[in-house]
Amino acid sequence: MVHYPFQEKYPHKKKLFLDYIKGNEKFLSNPLVQSFLEHPETYRLFVKSVIFSNPVYKAEINSSFRQFFVKVRFLAYVSKLIRYYCINYDRKQKLECLRCLLTLDKPLSVEEEGETLVDILEGKSLEEPFLENTVEGLTDKRLYFAFQKLTGKQKEVLHLSYVYEMKENEIASIKKISQQAVSRIKQRALSKLRASIGGV
Repeated sequence: MVHYPFQEKYPHKKKLFLDYIKGNEKFLSNPLVQSFLEHPETYRLFVKSVIFSNPVYKAEINSSFRQFFVKVRFLAYVSKLIRYYCINYDRKQKLECLRCLLTLDKPLSVEEEGETLVDILEGKSLEEPFLENTVEGLTDKRLYFAFQKLTGKQKEVLHLSYVYEMKENEIASIKKISQQAVSRIKQRALSKLRASIGGV
């Protein structure tokens, strides 16, 4: 802020500028004003408006500041809107999670042998792009459609077991569930596949 950019061109005006700075320290220490004067061209215009009595420079710096202030106020408004949206979105998500939690332990159907949403979701990966390779590899249409009917967890366990040839204890370690749970999921999945393709 104390830099005088016209030392060579107008050295005799430097004292006038420094006196102005000293007499307006409080105003110039305002974060908004400091931010406004950070741009080199704006700062040079500001210095000219101080050292010269030309009203054109004063009009230019005032106009430039008004534009800057409108922009800052707009950005602050947008920032508040985004924050408000995020807070409300987070609140809605929490309410939705609460509603979901109330039904997680309910059995889904008799066919699922008492399997609950917890059984399906526990250890479930959020992304399953690698499962596409397994599905594409099923050339038998009956097997393909039967595989599509499996739960996400059942598909993943079969994929890890038969495509990556992983053992049940290795799958259990990755999925953070017990080996018995992996075995149970695998057997249910295989039973569904056998039933869907005619008991092969």
